[in-house]
Amino acid sequence: MNKKILISLIVFFVLALASVAVLVLWPMPEAPEKEPSQPVSASTPEAVPSAPQEPEATPKPSPILQATPSPLTDWEQRLDSILTAPGDTSSASRALLTAMQGLPAEAQEQYIAHALNLCEDSDFSRAEEIYLRSNTPPSVAEAIFNDALNRPDEVKLPLMAKTMNSPSHPMREEAQGILELYLELEPGATPPGSWDIAVREYLKKQQEP
Repeated sequence: MNKKILISLIVFFVLALASVAVLVLWPMPEAPEKEPSQPVSASTPEAVPSAPQEPEATPKPSPILQATPSPLTDWEQRLDSILTAPGDTSSASRALLTAMQGLPAEAQEQYIAHALNLCEDSDFSRAEEIYLRSNTPPSVAEAIFNDALNRPDEVKLPLMAKTMNSPSHPMREEAQGILELYLELEPGATPPGSWDIAVREYLKKQQEP
């Protein structure tokens, strides 16, 4: 074999081995490591920026309703005019007793209260007439009865006797208790004759020296 050809083959073989060695021994570039992705929790929703909340409006205080005074009724105006009219107390009492007739029970209660305060013992018979009427409201009759208890026996006891002569009077039971006390009667007992006679005899004895 030609010596030149042999040298060429050797050189070629050496180069081939060198190329293979380079390919085998040459370090391969490392692939860049991937950052682990964070798992998204299905139960935790992503934070959504909340819209700015408007400040709550301060409630305005409700206006205070002022009660409008109700106008005076006719009987109230009449009552005021009688009480403020010039004159003595007896005239005012008689005017009240006259004006209260036919008024509602509430009005009569107001009239009789003022009339009794102004009524003298000598004029009490005018209140007594209202007391004995069948259509007088019980509250008015009771007011007259209670006022009579604070008056002299000459005014009080005859009224109690007249009450006993009216079986349906609302104050009859109370009047009987008063008379039993003054006449010294047993409870439920009746005096001989009549209540009027018993009262007159009692008052006569009280006046004896």
